[in-house]
Amino acid sequence: MSEKSVTAPSATRVAKRAMVLGALVCRGFIEVESPADVEELRQSLLPWIDLVGAREEMEQHELVALTAPLGGLDAQAQINLAWAVEGLAVLTWAMKRYDLHPDDTLAEPQSVTHTLNFLHESAKALVDAPTLRDESELLAMKDTCYTKHCHLKEFAANPLNVEKIKEKEFSITSSISRERMRAALWLTGACEIYSEVDIAV
Repeated sequence: MSEKSVTAPSATRVAKRAMVLGALVCRGFIEVESPADVEELRQSLLPWIDLVGAREEMEQHELVALTAPLGGLDAQAQINLAWAVEGLAVLTWAMKRYDLHPDDTLAEPQSVTHTLNFLHESAKALVDAPTLRDESELLAMKDTCYTKHCHLKEFAANPLNVEKIKEKEFSITSSISRERMRAALWLTGACEIYSEVDIAV
């Protein structure tokens, strides 16, 4: 695996990216809810991003998704936003705010976003005075995620292996691995733009 090619994000940028992912994860999960129950919540997401000063970290396609009316996301977009919670789990771990679950266990969205003081003004303090684990810890996490991802790719290459387990269970584990690897690579400077991180092996 190649060494990092760009400057790793600062603690402040990691905090801002976490806030953006937190809002996107929320947007993904409320897509299937009744508008009467969650419209106010949807409308509060972007103002909160502005309040904590994270708008500059948001990519254009993320802004489109965040501001889309309820029912306006296609099925794949909704799925992608929901799975972003696994990347968020890695970022909040890096911020020393979350204890990361084993790599075959789904992160619980509300538990992860809660660590950001989600939708509260106090979240701004996490951006203004951010904390971040040492580079050695981040690199170790990257190596762990990469190794797991490679093992899954090798496992999937043999159809007999996949037949031995439930396809849905393998799909979930693979999705967890993919999103955690994306976050770990971004944290260690693999790519400037989060969504453009290359997770191909």
